[in-house]
Amino acid sequence: DVFQPVLSIGNPIDSDYFIARKEGPRKETVTLVTCALLTPRKQVEKIILLISLLRGSGVDCQLKIIGPESDVNYTNELKIQIENLGLVQSVEFLGRLNKAQIINCYAQSDIGLFFSKEETFGLVPLEMLASGLPILATKVGVLAEEEGYFSTVGVTFINVNDSVDMLSKAEGLLANRKKVDVTALREKYAVNNIVEKYENLYLELLGDA
Repeated sequence: DVFQPVLSIGNPIDSDYFIARKEGPRKETVTLVTCALLTPRKQVEKIILLISLLRGSGVDCQLKIIGPESDVNYTNELKIQIENLGLVQSVEFLGRLNKAQIINCYAQSDIGLFFSKEETFGLVPLEMLASGLPILATKVGVLAEEEGYFSTVGVTFINVNDSVDMLSKAEGLLANRKKVDVTALREKYAVNNIVEKYENLYLELLGDA
């Protein structure tokens, strides 16, 4: 069976995330955002480290963390890390937000961050991209499967175990922010297009029956 043809169809991006992003003048303070369950596999501690590195290099930045405290011990470790690094005024935990609140937060942010260690698919970074946010991300889930494609639409991949790489990639993106190719993303992952792929597959299977 492993020699049978396989067609992979991705998860669709909710159409509400495809908003027209308004490009205003750049703000003094750069806002970075991440959205994840607060568990170790999401590697939020690496994101907090990046904020510390950026501020240490002279970048005025702040971090918004969206997501429920799924692992209380891990969340407490993050808060201790934030305090030890002197980032209490620069990092904000927003907790669980509804879709409209998440979209609004993305609209007010400059860069998305997604440092997860493992994903079956990984829809969050796609939703960030759909809202027009260029992102720094690990090679995980669908981002790893289609690394070349996502590199062209707005993703900068980084090695979160290399602080030099993290800082240089982040500074590079801040200096020359990628414009997200929302049109290409919509063509590939909009609900209607995903449904059409399923319909075509079913028709093909019926034809072979």
